Amino acid sequence: MATASESSNAPSRVAPPGVTIRGKRFVAPFVIVLLLLLAWTLSIAIQFQTIMTRLDRARSDWPAASQDLAKRFAVFDADLKSSGVSINDTDLAAWNEAYAAYQETSQYDRQSIHAAILERIRSKTGDRSVPLESTPSIKQLLAREQDRLQAQQSIVGRWAITALRLKLPGTFTSSE
Repeated sequence: MATASESSNAPSRVAPPGVTIRGKRFVAPFVIVLLLLLAWTLSIAIQFQTIMTRLDRARSDWPAASQDLAKRFAVFDADLKSSGVSINDTDLAAWNEAYAAYQETSQYDRQSIHAAILERIRSKTGDRSVPLESTPSIKQLLAREQDRLQAQQSIVGRWAITALRLKLPGTFTSSE
């Protein structure tokens, strides 16, 4: 028989009061949750980098496309002033405001918004004399913008924008 001193050295198998989770049962779900969070974080980081890379490419294409657009808008503005194009007063006011803002800067983030407004007003008048994709620089810009939109509108792209609270500039596309 065991003496009293031997039985006191034996580990106690009495569970503490309340419900407890054993370590072995907790480790596996915890590791799985950590791996899922790691994968989610890495996918957001990679998508963020993809979006920023595509935005930089569009920004680098903007100077050449902006020059072509400036010529395009100057011709249309001259037609408006010579009454060669009929346009309602609301659109005329919006055109004048956007055209002045477009000429104030050459920065992509600010100028592309006004260029999209100008192109939308121009297309509303039915002026189809020169298609938007008529120059290689504009065609390349539109392709880059479409790539950026695809990255931003994917599931992971929306997660990245929401999770990182990204404030991205608008896009200049022919559909706007």
